[in-house]
This record gives sequence, C-alpha cells and structure tokens, in this order.
Amino acid sequence: MSSIRRAVVAAAAGIAVAAGGLASGGGSAIAAPGAGQSAVAPAAAKVTARAALARLKVKPYGSLAGYSGAKFGRTWADIDANKCDTRNDILWRDMVRTAKLKPRSRCAVASGSLTSPYTGRVVAYRAARPVVAVDRTVTLQEAWRSGAGRWSQAKRLVFANDPLNLQAVDVASSKRRGTKDAASWLPSSAKYRCAYVARRVGVKTKYGLPVTTAEKQAMSSVLASCPSRVMPTGGASLPRGGNAGGKPQPGSPPGVDVPPVTDAPDLPPGTTSPTPTPTPTSPAPASPAPGTPTDPRNPGTPPYTPGTGTGALPRPGVEGQDWTPAMGSAFFTPATFSELRKAIAAARPGTVITLGDGAYLSRIVLSANGTKENPIVLRGSRGAILSSGGISSGVGLTITGDYWRVEGITMTHSQKGVLLDGSVGTVLDGIEVSDTGNEAVHFRKGSSDGVIRNSWIHHTGVSKQEYGEGVYIGSAVSNWPSLTAGQPDLSDRVLVENNVIEHTSAEGVDIKEGTTGGIVRGNTFVRSGVSGANFADSWIDVKGSGYSIVGNSGSGADFLRDAIQVHATKYPKKHPREGYVIEGSGNGNYFSGNRALDGIPDYTVNVVAGSGNVVACDNTHALGAGHVSNIRCS
Repeated sequence: MSSIRRAVVAAAAGIAVAAGGLASGGGSAIAAPGAGQSAVAPAAAKVTARAALARLKVKPYGSLAGYSGAKFGRTWADIDANKCDTRNDILWRDMVRTAKLKPRSRCAVASGSLTSPYTGRVVAYRAARPVVAVDRTVTLQEAWRSGAGRWSQAKRLVFANDPLNLQAVDVASSKRRGTKDAASWLPSSAKYRCAYVARRVGVKTKYGLPVTTAEKQAMSSVLASCPSRVMPTGGASLPRGGNAGGKPQPGSPPGVDVPPVTDAPDLPPGTTSPTPTPTPTSPAPASPAPGTPTDPRNPGTPPYTPGTGTGALPRPGVEGQDWTPAMGSAFFTPATFSELRKAIAAARPGTVITLGDGAYLSRIVLSANGTKENPIVLRGSRGAILSSGGISSGVGLTITGDYWRVEGITMTHSQKGVLLDGSVGTVLDGIEVSDTGNEAVHFRKGSSDGVIRNSWIHHTGVSKQEYGEGVYIGSAVSNWPSLTAGQPDLSDRVLVENNVIEHTSAEGVDIKEGTTGGIVRGNTFVRSGVSGANFADSWIDVKGSGYSIVGNSGSGADFLRDAIQVHATKYPKKHPREGYVIEGSGNGNYFSGNRALDGIPDYTVNVVAGSGNVVACDNTHALGAGHVSNIRCS
C-alpha cells in the first residue's frame, strides 16, 4: 500500500466524513452523428461505394412485362425466423429506442419517433396514422426491369425483405420518390445523399444488378463529394448459390442483426475505421504507439514500474478567509473544504477551480453546467486527493453537470472513484483512480460524449471483485428499470484513450448493452479482469455496438482468457422479451492493432456472440496468428 493510500486510511479513521449535497454532470469530446444517423463499423471488406460503383455493369432497363408484386412472395415475410414480420422489424430498428409495442405483442410497433433520412425531419409515428413507410432503396419494379425475373422465387423473396434494402422514411417522401432511381430522384436532405447512394450501390452489388448510364453518372456525381464513403454490406442471407449476406439469428427479436437506417460514415483517406471528431474544447491527442506514451501513472515521465510511494500526505491547505461569490473571481484556489464547496456551488461556464495538495474527505458532487466552448475546470496535482473515506460506501467524485474537465487529481479509497450520472461532454484527463471497493470510473444514465484519457486506474474491486471494473460504460439491462426507467442507458460515444489500467478485479473496460459509437484506443492493460468473478476474464468486454477498439496492448495472468471479448446480451427473466438478444448488442464493432503480449491463453479478440463485427488482420498475439481471433480477419 502506498503512503498516500495509508494516509487516506488513517485520515478517514480520525475525521468525520461530510456528505456533499450538490448534483453534477460531465461532458464530451466526440462529435455525435447528425440527425437520423448512427455510427456503425465499416463493411467487412471496407470497399468504398465509389469503387464498387465503378465495377457495376452498365445496362439499360428491360421490360416490366410479367411483373407482379406477388412474384416476390408474401408481403413482409418473416425471413429471419424471429417470428416477427419484416415491416415491424424495420420500424423497430429505425425508430431506434423510441419504438413502443402494442399491448401483449412482441412484434407490432404501436408508436415511436422517426427521423426520416430522406428529409432529416422528425415524424411521430402511430400505427393508426400512416405517416411512416418502409421504403425499398431499390424498388421491386426496378429490380424486375434489371433482371430479377430470372431469379429464383427464393431469391426474390429475400430481396423484397432484405434489411440492407429497407428503411423507414416519411410517407410523403416515399410517395414523391415512387419507383424512380437515383438518376431521377435523390433525398431532399443533402446530408443523406451519400449514404443513400452508397446503400443503392451496396444492394446492387449484393444482388448483381446493373445500373443505367444515367444513374451511374448521377451516383458518381454524388459520391464525388464523399469518395471515402464505405459501401454497406450485410443484411439477409441469400439462398444457396447467392452472395453471402449477414446471417440473422433465428429467434432474435425485431431489429436484431439488421443494419441501422444510416450507413458507415466517410473514412478519412488512408484509414479503415470511422473515428469520431473531437470537439474544439477537448482535443484528443494523437495516440503514440501502444506502450510508448508518456506514462499516465507519473505524468510527464517515461513509462516506469510503480513503487510504493514516498513522503507524507500533505494537509489540504490552511484555514483562512472563506471565499464568497461576492469576490467575483472565476478562478478559485480553495484552501479548505468549506471553500471548495462554495466554489463548486458558484461555478459557471469558464470557472477554473484549482485544488491544493491534500486529502479532501467528502463526497463531492459537481452539478453546475459548463458549455462546450467554456467548460468548468476542476484541476490539481496527484497530491490533491478526493475520497469518500472508505471503500464500503460513497463516491470520491460524482458529476451530474455537463461539460466539466477534471484534470490531474486523485480519487482513492472510495466505494466508487468517479461516477458520471447524466453528464454530457465531460473530460477526465490525467487523473488517478485507485483502491476502490467497486469500479473506478462509471459513465451511466446517459453520460454521453465523455472522455477518460491519459489516466492511471488501478487496484479496483477491493471489497467486491465482481464489481471491480476499471472503466464501466452504460448499465446492465437488469439495472435499466431503476436507473433509466426501463430504457437503454444511452451513455454513447465515450472515448477511453491512452490510459494505464492495471490490477482491476473485473474487466479493464466493460462496455454494456445499449451503448454505441465509442472508441477504446491506445490503452495499456496489466492484470486487468483477472479475478474470474462474474465471468471477468478479459481486458475489454464489448456488449455494445458500433465501437472502435484500436491500438490497445497488454498482458494477462490468473483467470484471464482473452484480451477482448464480444458478447450479445439477452433480455432477463420476466422482461417482455425474455430470452431474446437485446437490439444491437455485440454488433458492428471494429477491432484493429490490438496486441496480446503474454499470459493470454486464448484470443486477442474472441467474438463469443454478435454480428457484423470486423477484426482487422493487424491485431497480434504472442502465441501467433492462430490466437488472433476466432473469426476470420479482414
């Protein structure tokens, strides 16, 4: 035990712990997708729509003679065997988390809110009010005139119900479009045109459909503005003899294993994975090669092996005149806990609070809101220590306000180190979190667009090993009723970058079901997830969707089996969807440049369950290529 930890324990024994009474929140450094969009991993082949379009055959349309909708089989057939018709599958998927089912039904969508990709406008859907249509990107008539009449009945049935070709849109736009191709019609939302054209290219590539000269010219013109747009793939599996598509899981609930309504974003030249853009207030530093960055355990120094610590714990300042709001300054250096509480209570956008070295034994809550342009800053050295006073209860630092930056300080000897509850845009930079009874850092209750970087997280789960995660993103489905009114915890787009995470009893990073679009990049893991408690046997556990897990490295020991695991979580007992996979869980994640160095007997990336995951061939394992992944790399 370091001298700091010993001193905090001693101080906790002799000082009464005051309960903080403020509420607070956190912030973001990653730009969210635009309206109606969802971040998803690129297609497995990572082919741009522009390149795929160049390979499509050019041929004029044929005759519509003999066409009938009945030639494509029963309308909205259940081709994925989940006991729900395709139309309701798509409504459930594209209304994201707003869709509500009819009473006593596990399929029929009664209401929801849709951002129509064609217009970018929000449409309120009711089953009795026909304002939403499920549109085919390539219509049945167009397919027939392009050769579908020569397909088997089975292939036509799949085409008519393929999620890759379907999306929910506003009825008015669907009617205006009719059966027109891209040469005659494009969405009124200019932001969606690249995605729309890329999807058309994906469908035509999958089914071997040609383009006309006019359409090729029109689509080429659109794609010229987004040359790195990835062509979407997947969707339904084609009958034997057709091109392989995504393979839905029989028995899965509506919306599972189908691509979201928008497609992979444009990729910067030379990249293979989408990377959300940091905001101006929270620039994400370029990540050095794993294992070589400035060591977060000792800011400003090369990597080192942590020792036991030296020196006595300093006192938290001296008693003096308490600061009052009347003093007017936006910069505070509180010398007592009383001053700190007043500074926090008076904080406003742009406020900077600098802590002096010492142990602040209380449960501090940051509830004021900063802004993206002017966050509120709480900073200090590693000698500025926040603690609840014991590992059995309390949180070292709770953040409920938006757009905070917490820099340099230490949270230790608390049940939880840092808890972000409903905090948007908060950045934790260069902090240390250690000796926690449960998890170290938890983004929950919709704490989206947050960042934890350049930090040292260690010795978690001291009292409860099964809850000793290093970084915990979202909430388990069993906790949704108590935390998020039964809805998914939308702690989305969290960036976990360039941290040293070691000696965590549970996973180093635990990404929960219902979250999406985050990045875990350039972290070093040492003995993380090694207790085996509650199935903790990997550095990173991914149950969310659309994550990029890149450039991480580390070693293992004890119960550790894999560096990274992917799981698809099911709804629990007594839930209306009991036993079915939660929508999107374990789907569409991207893994690149991760290195399993030693002490990991199985895989660098073990996809236990989930679909649409991409494991790049640049992941490595000390035991050789056979241990990189249980699925084929690309």
